[in-house]
Amino acid sequence: MQLLRLMTIGILVSCAAGCSTYQVSDVVSTHKDRKTSWYKAGVGVEMINPYQFTPPGETEALYKTAASGTDEHLKMVARNRLQTVVMTLSDKAVAKHLSKVTGTEVTVNMLFGAGALAATGGAAVAPASAAKAFTQTAGGLIGMKGIFNDEVYKSALVQTLIASIIADRNLLRATIKASQMLSTSNYSVDEALLDANEYHSRGSFYYGLTLIRQAAEEKNIARANNITNAVTNATVQLKQKMQLQAAQTATLSAGSSADITTVEQLTDRLKALIDAGDRTTASRILTALQIEIKPNEDVFKLLDAQIKALKAGDKVALDRLAKAFNSK
Repeated sequence: MQLLRLMTIGILVSCAAGCSTYQVSDVVSTHKDRKTSWYKAGVGVEMINPYQFTPPGETEALYKTAASGTDEHLKMVARNRLQTVVMTLSDKAVAKHLSKVTGTEVTVNMLFGAGALAATGGAAVAPASAAKAFTQTAGGLIGMKGIFNDEVYKSALVQTLIASIIADRNLLRATIKASQMLSTSNYSVDEALLDANEYHSRGSFYYGLTLIRQAAEEKNIARANNITNAVTNATVQLKQKMQLQAAQTATLSAGSSADITTVEQLTDRLKALIDAGDRTTASRILTALQIEIKPNEDVFKLLDAQIKALKAGDKVALDRLAKAFNSK
């Protein structure tokens, strides 16, 4: 089942190679020399030029203040404002992007038509984090068409992917917020922009695929380790049981039946144990006979049943019981 899930994820990766729906739109660009934000044509995503962006009321670009200002406090404020602006735009773009992914009908024909062909070349155009997923998927698309006939399964998979993206971005956001407390000499504006870009890239459908693939693979490894450990433990327990049985057999073989030659003598010995209330010796005798004693079971009744089960003239069985009674 886990292998099936990995293959399913791989199929989605192949579709992502040829579907713009699965790439989150950029929110930063240096192609336009503009101090204010603008909306990307045909996409409706707000963008800025991080090196030129100047908020209303400011006379200098935030990047310039953060990179070459003389007041450390103002440099930190400018750096953090610029980074926060990029992350805020990212949040909006990712929300829009993921809503499209949720609403997209991932049809079987798409997945096994253009998507299957795209898998072989997907690694060449995908982000580094998804490239491995593409190459691992290219050979596994045949015979999997029936998986996506289940709409419920598709929905659950996409929802898991989105939840993974959100959780991962929140973790990175917490790290970024902590870094904003550092001075610009320890955390420069360029480093802040790189982190903001990483934060944005983690909102892509591509990245979500790598998260759930990794989680599935880790679970597979953990399951394999559990199976190995279970087999090892079972083997150890079997060896211990065999050793115990061998020791019990040796104890019984070493015992003497010298003073017990009749059933009546066994009965007398058992009566003496009962009169003395010696359950410990009775349990030892049963163990020597390799008879399992269950919790709250009467050991005297078990021994009595063994004696009563003896058949007349069965010297071998009588000798076995006699040795058990005499074993130490």
